[in-house]
Amino acid sequence: MKKQKAKPLLVAAFKAEAQRLGGSISANQRRFMAAAKLGRQMEPTGVMAGCA
Repeated sequence: MKKQKAKPLLVAAFKAEAQRLGGSISANQRRFMAAAKLGRQMEPTGVMAGCA
């Protein structure tokens, strides 16, 4: 049997390393990430989305 690794711990480690190596985050990247967390609830609907 394979021993399962603690994936959440690996994800946290990779995220921390990526942030360390990536440098600072621009204002545009910060806005994009905030919108990505909110997801589809912020998407326009109806006329604003271009539906006829």
